[in-house]
Amino acid sequence: MNLFYSVLTSSAVVLTVWGSALIQPKTAQAALQKSTTVDIQAVAEPAIKATQPPAPAAAMPASIAGITLRLKLSEVTTVWQTFNQAQALHNRLKAQPENVYVLYRQFSGDFQQADITIGYDAKMLSGADNSIQLDPGRYTTLLPSGKYNEHQLLQAWQKINYLKTPHSVVEIHRLNPAGEAKSTQMLVSYQ
Repeated sequence: MNLFYSVLTSSAVVLTVWGSALIQPKTAQAALQKSTTVDIQAVAEPAIKATQPPAPAAAMPASIAGITLRLKLSEVTTVWQTFNQAQALHNRLKAQPENVYVLYRQFSGDFQQADITIGYDAKMLSGADNSIQLDPGRYTTLLPSGKYNEHQLLQAWQKINYLKTPHSVVEIHRLNPAGEAKSTQMLVSYQ
């Protein structure tokens, strides 16, 4: 995977999560203060329409294995650097991977820290230990698979409804034969 694009995408994610976490609850609070007859449910609804289907199970593996670090979201590039240098992990690949997964979970109360895992479908690795189980049926699409610029990625992170408490966010980076990201998809799961 191209390190420059990985760092660029991760930086965009961090900025968006911070911005959304700080701005979204204040926006909801301001909307509640404007009118006493405001529909509380309308304020708390996510930016994604309920008609959008969950991510297809085929796009999500049952489990992923890779590099996991608990750190501030502003330090996500550290996880990418560690992942890119993890030759022991890459050497366990059975074949050229089609996807790299980035899993954000166990967010701190202020959404500034999380466990971040970057890895592969555990089935793609020989001896995949310490894999993290995923529930493919729980995820809602924030960003369908496609090629996106930094602004579009930021907008996808702003669609997260922090009032519903995110359980996890998954980025799926589809790779070309050279190992570079050719498309990205973002999914969210709520508690």
